Amino acid sequence: MAAATLLLQLVQTRIFSVVYWNHVVYFIVSIALLGFGISGTWMSFGKDSRLARVLTVPLAAVLFFVSTLVSSLAMTQLDINTASVATVKSNQYLLYLTYACAVLPYFFSGWILGLVYRDYAEHMNFLYFADLVGAASGCFLFLALIGPLGAVTLVVIAAGLVTLPALALNPRSRISLYGGAICLATAAAIVVFERDIDRSIQPEETKALVSLYKAAGHVPAIEPSIEFSEWNSISRIDVTGSVRHPREKRIFIDGDAWTGMAVHWTHPPSDWNPERECLITWASPYLLIPKPDSVLVIGSGGGVDVLNSLRANPSHVDAVEINPTTARIVKQEYGKQTKVVFGRPEVDVHNEEGRSFVRRSGRQYDVIVMNAIDTFAALNSGAYVLSESYLYTVEAMKDYITHLTPGGILNISRWKTPAESVRLFTVMLEAMYELGYETPERHILAVFNPFNGFIGIMAGNRPFSDIQIETVREHAERNKLNMMFPVAQEDMTYAIQKTYKQYADLRQTGKQLDAVKQWEFDARPVWDDSPFFFNFLSVRKLLMARYSSGAAEILRGGRASLTLFTLLFWLTVAVLVFMFLPLLKRGRARIPRFPSWLVYFICLGIAFIFVEIALMQRFSLLLGHPARSLATVLATLLLFAGIGSQMRATLRIPLAVGISGAIVTILVAGFVYPSIVPLTLGWPLWQRGVVTAAMVAPLGFFMGMPFPEGIRLVSIHGRDAVPWMWGVNGGATVLGSVLAIVLAMATNFTTVFVSAAAVYALALFLFVRRLSSIPAP
Repeated sequence: MAAATLLLQLVQTRIFSVVYWNHVVYFIVSIALLGFGISGTWMSFGKDSRLARVLTVPLAAVLFFVSTLVSSLAMTQLDINTASVATVKSNQYLLYLTYACAVLPYFFSGWILGLVYRDYAEHMNFLYFADLVGAASGCFLFLALIGPLGAVTLVVIAAGLVTLPALALNPRSRISLYGGAICLATAAAIVVFERDIDRSIQPEETKALVSLYKAAGHVPAIEPSIEFSEWNSISRIDVTGSVRHPREKRIFIDGDAWTGMAVHWTHPPSDWNPERECLITWASPYLLIPKPDSVLVIGSGGGVDVLNSLRANPSHVDAVEINPTTARIVKQEYGKQTKVVFGRPEVDVHNEEGRSFVRRSGRQYDVIVMNAIDTFAALNSGAYVLSESYLYTVEAMKDYITHLTPGGILNISRWKTPAESVRLFTVMLEAMYELGYETPERHILAVFNPFNGFIGIMAGNRPFSDIQIETVREHAERNKLNMMFPVAQEDMTYAIQKTYKQYADLRQTGKQLDAVKQWEFDARPVWDDSPFFFNFLSVRKLLMARYSSGAAEILRGGRASLTLFTLLFWLTVAVLVFMFLPLLKRGRARIPRFPSWLVYFICLGIAFIFVEIALMQRFSLLLGHPARSLATVLATLLLFAGIGSQMRATLRIPLAVGISGAIVTILVAGFVYPSIVPLTLGWPLWQRGVVTAAMVAPLGFFMGMPFPEGIRLVSIHGRDAVPWMWGVNGGATVLGSVLAIVLAMATNFTTVFVSAAAVYALALFLFVRRLSSIPAP
């Protein structure tokens, strides 16, 4: 049951990520998890309630099967344009319907689990242990099966893992017999037509896989020809022919972010000719280092940046690609077409996260290139991540710069949006200050290419000379581009030029915040402890963000940030309507000190999810891949939480000791672990995995004790109160998943850890002063 539920959550996240934009996925999965809390609340009406008499285990199992297929495969066929949700009512209603359907599987799964917890509460420690071990195994099932089986088949497996065992508990009932037969037949049909169903999962019309094939001018709309499609743990990869250039292939990630595949080269590319070709922004470093010995390309994708580097005739190129499918197909499935690029002996392709690779490789490079790389799917644990990236923090820039050869150049290109290009500049400049350079602003050059809409910022470990600056300036003028930094006051034509200079001047005296206060967006530097590079939210722009429809605003900035606060509002409403109003109708449970128990379980829900989110975030950098972080952290946390639950009962560890242990280990994770992670970044992967598990295990061990023991004590005084506590804890967990990200974006993840410790301290106070002294009935 637990394995299937977590498996379903992860698979739905993958499917929704293809169909919708990232912030809508955040919304759907968070609201869906509310189903657990609602089921527990309604179960608190007791065995004699009408719902409890009607919704038996077999019926709940069949409804879980049906709602899983409807929410995962049917609702995703609706034509919803989330860019116009704020202005088109029909889109709003369809989105609300999608949310409502997403809740249902978790409601029925939570109902079945709640029945087990209520009826066997005296064995709560063992049940909790089995539940968490099952959830951990669900995580590993997802990672192992998503590639070979695909998302559609995994949906069927998740539905079956809950439904069939539940029906087997009462095999002779009519619901079990007829419902089981219908479920089996439906599952078989879906598996038979899996390929067609998978191809029907298409992104909404504003995502690139659809929008690039729309009618444009006199060119009619065409259907994209998908040559290759594959699911993996972090995305779905689709390969199509280009719209305007039939010989070009395009690799789409989750239906949007795309990279061209360099397949049209049949012979080695010629050398760069700066007199006749424009090198800015993709190949800017080769203006100043025409013959680099070594090049690192972070986010190699289909090979365009690798091709650009080969035109400079380097001795060695390391191409780093985080997506395992992309890294494979350019060497295997499309190896013949890309052999001129990826088949060259001097090119090595690495499937790894760029930052981790830089630390691990230990090499130094003449040129490091990172052009328009985004990691919106950083952690696909469900509702826990909006748009953070460890590639664009101050610490990341320091890693890149310190891995340059003397006089080497780092080149990063981003879209020329005011907030994004300014933040990249402030991050890079702050890194120069932290590296202790005498004149940090002399280490940065920036140029805007109006023909592709990108700003390229170059940074070096040595100050750029006047000759180098003039070389770039002349090349920009010859190609009708714009120098952005450094620029004389009288030559400024763009507001960004003035912003760059103002910030750089004020940073020399430490008064840069004076500039930040004048901006309508937040573009302050970001660090590893709060790596939300794409969060530019300012309160003044918050409400206006709902009317934004451009891809830049949907992906990053106001719209995505507004989603957090909208989500928090609607979750609060849902908790009030579906949980607290039923409580008022039913009346308080007949157990002593009910309000204290209520707050106790709310504290456990919020604190546990705070720690879970912060740990997965922290260790994604160490493990070099978000999927690895999800698997290792979540599985270790849940496994050792189950072990802690069982060991507390076996060894009779006082609950106050368990909660105190949780507080101590959380504070250690918040303040000590950040110093350990950088020291181990260069270790082999298996060693980093062991280190991660070793650091997560103590937290899980102690955090697994308070909930099951609390449930056991509540059951002593009244079994009907158990579902209510289970439900309230689930609702608090969902609210906590949003609050943790809001808190991290406003402050940092260390604050999230400290807040979790404080909430556990409140639970400890309640238990010691109010709950532990309740006499047994």
